Amino acid sequence: MSYSGSRDRTLLPALQKAIERQPRRWYRPPRFRVFLDNSSISIGPKLWEKIESGLRRSRWLVVIASPEAAASKWVDREIAWWIEHRSIETLLLVVSAGELVWNDADHAWDQERSTALPPRLLGHFDAEPVWKSIVWLHSGEGAVSDPDLTAAAVSITSVVRGMPEDDLRSEGLRETRRNLRWAQSAGAVLVFLLVLAIVVAQIAFVQKNHADEQARIASARLMASIADSSMTSDVRVASLLAVAAYRMDPSPRHMSTLLQANAAGRTLVRQVPAEADVVAVETSQDGRTAVAGLANGAIVKWSVTELKTSVVGRLSGAVTAIAVNADASTILAVGGPQVALWRSGSEQVLIDGPADQTPDLVAIAPSGSVAAVHRAPRRGFQQVAGSIQLIDIASGRVTDTRSEDWHPQSVVFLGEDKLALLNGAGTTRLIDIGDWSVTDPSSPLGPCPKTSSIGDPAPNGMFFACTFLKGEAVPVFGLGHGIEPDSRTVDVPQASQVLPAVLSRNSQSAAVLGQDGSIYVAPVAMREQKRSEPVRMTGARVESNRVIRFLGTSERRLVSAYRKHLSVWDVDQIDRLATVTPVPLLAGCNACEPEIFLSPNARTAVVSGAYDGASTFEYAVMFQDLRTTGARARIVPNVEGTPSWSDDGGVVIAAQRVLPGGRPRGKLRLDATTEITVVSPTDDLWTTRTVAYSSSWKAGVTVDGHGDITLFDPATGQVRERIARPSEVGLPTDFPLQVDIRPDGELIAFRDGENVVVFDVRARRVSGTIPGREVLGLWFGGPNLLLQRGSVIEVWRGGGSTPMRTFADNNPAGRARQLASDTSGSVIARRDMAGYITVVDSGGVVLGTFPPIRTEWYAKASIALSDDGRYLTTAVAGLEGGPSGVIVERDISPKGLIKTACARAGDDLTPDEWNELVGIVRPPGARCP
Repeated sequence: MSYSGSRDRTLLPALQKAIERQPRRWYRPPRFRVFLDNSSISIGPKLWEKIESGLRRSRWLVVIASPEAAASKWVDREIAWWIEHRSIETLLLVVSAGELVWNDADHAWDQERSTALPPRLLGHFDAEPVWKSIVWLHSGEGAVSDPDLTAAAVSITSVVRGMPEDDLRSEGLRETRRNLRWAQSAGAVLVFLLVLAIVVAQIAFVQKNHADEQARIASARLMASIADSSMTSDVRVASLLAVAAYRMDPSPRHMSTLLQANAAGRTLVRQVPAEADVVAVETSQDGRTAVAGLANGAIVKWSVTELKTSVVGRLSGAVTAIAVNADASTILAVGGPQVALWRSGSEQVLIDGPADQTPDLVAIAPSGSVAAVHRAPRRGFQQVAGSIQLIDIASGRVTDTRSEDWHPQSVVFLGEDKLALLNGAGTTRLIDIGDWSVTDPSSPLGPCPKTSSIGDPAPNGMFFACTFLKGEAVPVFGLGHGIEPDSRTVDVPQASQVLPAVLSRNSQSAAVLGQDGSIYVAPVAMREQKRSEPVRMTGARVESNRVIRFLGTSERRLVSAYRKHLSVWDVDQIDRLATVTPVPLLAGCNACEPEIFLSPNARTAVVSGAYDGASTFEYAVMFQDLRTTGARARIVPNVEGTPSWSDDGGVVIAAQRVLPGGRPRGKLRLDATTEITVVSPTDDLWTTRTVAYSSSWKAGVTVDGHGDITLFDPATGQVRERIARPSEVGLPTDFPLQVDIRPDGELIAFRDGENVVVFDVRARRVSGTIPGREVLGLWFGGPNLLLQRGSVIEVWRGGGSTPMRTFADNNPAGRARQLASDTSGSVIARRDMAGYITVVDSGGVVLGTFPPIRTEWYAKASIALSDDGRYLTTAVAGLEGGPSGVIVERDISPKGLIKTACARAGDDLTPDEWNELVGIVRPPGARCP
């Protein structure tokens, strides 16, 4: 294409593309290649040579005629070359601007009127040629014009191909249709391939998800397995891995592991981490604080009710000895060659001593006014005596020093003015710090073998223990005061001859390490005295008696350490989930048990039974607010009954029996904010057995021991309707009629010895009859009916028409005495004849078992589950003049169990601990909050 001017320079690339895009098979290349200097010539010298090269390769020359082309020497030169080397028949004219006019008279171009004619074309045409003009299309007034390049492209192509324009357009239509069919076919193939790819991707996605799911479950099972095996030795590890397993796979299996991990280590209260291994521990006399020395020289202080420790100071070496005053406001410690004193609000004070002596023992007097430091001769200076320094706590200065050639292993104050030194042979030296007078007993105080180990004296300085023969009871001996050896023992077999027992502050209890790292706590008593059984504490392994100390004057609470973790123990703790509230609940008759019920929001427990202060067999209903500090029980006297709650939060109590003093009925004021309605039995001969509230007809429903049904107004207690016992229910002759009402008041289940009959209160008809000769008990578990038959629990639809499933109830402790359920029936709690409480899910999977809170004969108990299944609550009766009654509440929801496990563990597993225990990459969610 030969042209000139900026307009055509912009126009012709589009015309070039239009020619090259003329219809063809989609898989064939363009029919023509168009040489255009604007797109076909690369930059560089010798422009004409490049244009000439393009002309040589071309078979047709298209001259774009325009006034600019008519005045261009380059267009003229290109035409001249073409005329010289090609035929004028292969030159085509396309007018982009101006005019071409042919003079028929002269058979030549009209030069005056042909404004677009390049001069070189004059004289070369014998007849008027056919040329094409580019038509400019106007889309509207003031709009920009667009050239019709398609028409020009078709005209040029038809000449080059030697075929009419109509045939060319028809061929284009055919090719377009053919290409469209190809495109449609290709599109269909692509759609098929796309669908196939999507299906394959979906299969791969599902398979990947399945593989990921299986890997996730396998990882969770590995964590749960390690947690199961760690519950007796390391509750912290078990709890943290149980949390990780449940978060990876919240299945009943891992819910069970989580619940059991929280229930394991019953006496372990909580743990806290330290920055290094704990090597020494002491506790304050007030029982509130533990002070620990670490292997890196740090001294940390821990208020045992808190969840973290605080660093008091640092020494140059591992801590070897610690002493504290009554409230741990003063601490004296040895670490490496240093002795340091810390007082609350004061800076650290270093206690200097002779260079040839090494500090090894410290003690603080009970008043906290004076302290003592024992320094032993350094290695290589054995001929040099050690010394004892007295330190004034207030000033932090050494007030006196005494040379000491005796080599004690323990130093303790006896009162304010005497020091007792105990050596490895079990003999003592008593030193009066006023005049430094010394008393040496003439013989050992006890028959400790020469190969035995001597333990530290009790903090009061009265007794010490030594190891005896392995497997024998632990002996305890008096320390100082010139008393004769006695025959006190701790009834725990000696597990080691190198780890003596640790004595409580008053020497009434001892802690003995077992071979497996557990701690046995037992009383210290004369051999002939009767004593309670030792308590074995498991859940945090202990390896040294240097890191076991009783808390304050307590005989039941201890602190211990293992590696970097401190633990506090409570022998009397029920378990780590239990929150205990004392209530004035007493045991009634031998066969009488209290009954406990929870309000819909689980914030209030209502207990029916005997109460403290009442005469024998006088009963009351007690209201106890839960999770409220200092809340006292509110008592409704002379009523024994079952509560129910209406939609507006009102409380109705159906009295179970006629009580002395008449039958209370109607409104009773419980306190300034609470009013209750009491409904009495309708017949003196038959006590009320159970009650429920029906929101459908806004009425209370009771059933008495005769099987008669009463509907009453919950606001006033007035009877609305009495319904006689269904004729299908017979009165048993050998045991009381068993009956229960579904919580919504719609269904009542009777067991008469032959059958279990379910009565629909709304329809006033029997909805189902179940053979009941072998049924031992019946309860409504949410919407479903639960029957205990032999060693299984049967689950029936509430109407008693369809059995749903069964699950094993072969607890060796005895058959179920009581079942409790949440409103959905997804969580069931079972209390057996021996007092064990087992929690199962709706499929019968055992989630966990809790032992009896008390094992005494009078410890009657009752259980209840909150409507949402979160709280398991137990009421246990006390004994007049003995232990008080209690309400024990446990949060057994997954959220509550995770919170308890994480809080009591103190910290999460470190990366090193995780790798050592589990050995796989830790998933992001497998950790505590």
